[in-house]
Amino acid sequence: MIWKSLKPKSRVLLYYGISLLVIGCMVISASLIDLFTIYITGTNMDKGLFAILSLMWLPHLSVFIILYASTLLTPTLKWKIFTAYMIMGVIFWVFLFSNPLQWVEVYHLTVPGRETLQLTLKFISPLTLIIGVWVVVMFLIIFSFAYKGLNAIGEIRKKYLYLAIGNLIFIVHLVLNGFVMYYQTVSFIGIFSIPFVYMGLHPKKPSKPKRKIVSEAEKKFVSFVTGKHENERLVEDFPKDLKLEKDLLVFMSYATKDADLFKIQEISNKLTETPEVKDVLYWQEDLDDNIFEYMNDNLAKCHVFVLFCSINALDSVPVKKEWTAADAMGKPIIPVFYDTEHIPPLLRSRLGLEYDFYDMNGNIQALKNIIFKKYRRLID
Repeated sequence: MIWKSLKPKSRVLLYYGISLLVIGCMVISASLIDLFTIYITGTNMDKGLFAILSLMWLPHLSVFIILYASTLLTPTLKWKIFTAYMIMGVIFWVFLFSNPLQWVEVYHLTVPGRETLQLTLKFISPLTLIIGVWVVVMFLIIFSFAYKGLNAIGEIRKKYLYLAIGNLIFIVHLVLNGFVMYYQTVSFIGIFSIPFVYMGLHPKKPSKPKRKIVSEAEKKFVSFVTGKHENERLVEDFPKDLKLEKDLLVFMSYATKDADLFKIQEISNKLTETPEVKDVLYWQEDLDDNIFEYMNDNLAKCHVFVLFCSINALDSVPVKKEWTAADAMGKPIIPVFYDTEHIPPLLRSRLGLEYDFYDMNGNIQALKNIIFKKYRRLID
């Protein structure tokens, strides 16, 4: 999974791959050393050392799991959550290393020196309390994945539901392993979580859109209606030598239900940080205004119009009024989409951006390039 994460540069898949390595260390490190100790000396290793080697990996595991989950759910809070988990991990280690046998029970299933040691957590202990916090957060993460999946459509819906199922299987397996007598079957359950999480995290390979054969008459008609030429669909990089004053205004149109899906506020903040962009106009930033008054006041003064296309946007009367008004004014329109069927037919010949839910930086950079390309033609 780590190898797979390198080509598409998928951090979430990288974090999950590392967490699987940590699980491997947690499962086999103590048992393997105990096994070699039995072979060499005929007795088991020290019980306290066995407890430390078994549980010292839990903070690492929790950190990498929260990294991939927060990257998908709350990317702006990711490092704050990471810091909180690191602090809890240090506290966990302090209790574990100070007196491990006070908090866990280490025992033999049969005669000492014949099988490796087993371990269970004591129900009331600081270690159990910290693990309990991690478990509660994991269930909140599972609920969030399920909620997002049920409120999304298409491929995104499936990915979030895969993540919810995979993480639910994993956390149930972990709880059973920690608080009941160790059985091979319990550990085997955890294996079934891996394919679900992998399917949820692995970026989908972009498929080449099927294009119908368009007649010359249809090409001329679309070109006439949209005022654009066919060759304008070619994507070009933004020329690095272009110098713009800080007066570029960008208007973003989207269905309110899609604000979180497309991360509108995050895109707006990133675009506004660009030296050439004066402001990004979007309605939710000024919720006190009537949406139609807001459209009337701001649409005329914008330079580039960005349309976030979805089923919700197709059904939205304000969104339709915005893009049709922008088209009538001759504003450059950039469709942002994850399904070409969601682009209004009259705008399908425009240069647009296919939205990648796993690469926000790539989305923002590509959107900047297209915005500057449109703006350059406008001022030329």
